Amino acid sequence: MTFIFKMRLLTFFLLIFATNGFSKTLNFIIKDTYENLSKEQKELSLKEFWKIEYFIQSPKVKDKNALINAEFLSFVLKNPVAKNFNRYPFQEESLNEEFIQIESKLEKLKPVSRYLAQQILLEMKNIVKERSFKRYLQQIKKSYYFTSDELKTMDKKVRYLEPWWEFFANTSIAEIDQSILSKSREFISYFSKSVSFILNQEIIPPDSFALSILEKSEKAPEAIEDKLEEIIDDAENQGTEQEDETETAKNDWVPTNGEDSGEEKVKTLNYNIEENYPKPSPNYLSPETLPIPLNDW
Repeated sequence: MTFIFKMRLLTFFLLIFATNGFSKTLNFIIKDTYENLSKEQKELSLKEFWKIEYFIQSPKVKDKNALINAEFLSFVLKNPVAKNFNRYPFQEESLNEEFIQIESKLEKLKPVSRYLAQQILLEMKNIVKERSFKRYLQQIKKSYYFTSDELKTMDKKVRYLEPWWEFFANTSIAEIDQSILSKSREFISYFSKSVSFILNQEIIPPDSFALSILEKSEKAPEAIEDKLEEIIDDAENQGTEQEDETETAKNDWVPTNGEDSGEEKVKTLNYNIEENYPKPSPNYLSPETLPIPLNDW
C-alpha cells in the first residue's frame, strides 16, 4: 500500500467515525479488548495498555476515539484473519443472500466483532450502489485484468474487503469473536508502538504502575431525553441571565447627576442653543478647491 493511498484510507475512516456512537469516554475497542483478556494476557500486555492509556489521557490529540477507530480499521483491512491468495468470487446472484447471512449474525457478536462486521457491510453496500459495479462483476468472470482506471480503483477497494467478507459470511459466531479478539490484541501491540510517533515524544512506562482508566467502569451514556432537558434548562438559564444583565446595563446608562452617590450634580449643556455651539478651531484653514463629484454625487 502506498503512503498516499494509506493516508486517503485513514482520512476516509476518520470522516466516518468522528461521530461514532460507540465511543463516549473511553474508546470501546481498547476497553472491550482489555476486558476480554485473561489475567495472564493482561499481565503480558500491561506496558502496551499503559502506553495507550497515556495516549488517551494526553491533551495533545483532540479526537482520540476517531483516530483509534480509523487506525483499527486500517490495521485489520491490511491484516485479515486469513490471507487467501485466491480471489473471492463475488457474484450478483449470491450477494443478497450473503448480506442477509452476515446481518443475521450481528446481534450475537461481541461489540468489536459486531462493529467491524457493520463497517464491512456498510462499505460493501456503498460499492454495490456504484454504477461500475455490474461491469466489475462481469469482468471478474473472465479475468482480474482491468483496463479502465474506474475498475482498477474499485478492485483495490474490493481486494481489501474480500477476506473479511468471506470470513464473516462463512465463519461461526464463536470463531468470529475469538479471531477478532486475537486480531484486537495484535492491534494493541501495533498501536502502542505508534503512540510515541503520534504524540511526538518518547513514552517509557515506569518500573511500577497501575492502570487507572481501563480498570474503572465507565459511566453509562446519558439518555437522549436527559440530555435534551439539560440543554433546554441551560438555554433558559442563559436567557434569564442575559435579561438580568441587559436590565443592569440599561440602568447603568441612566444619568444620576450624583444624586444617589452624594457627588456634585453634573451640569448638562443643551447643544441646540446657539451659545452652546462648539467653537471652531483657530488653526482651521478652508480648502482652496473642493473635490469634483463623480457618478452623479
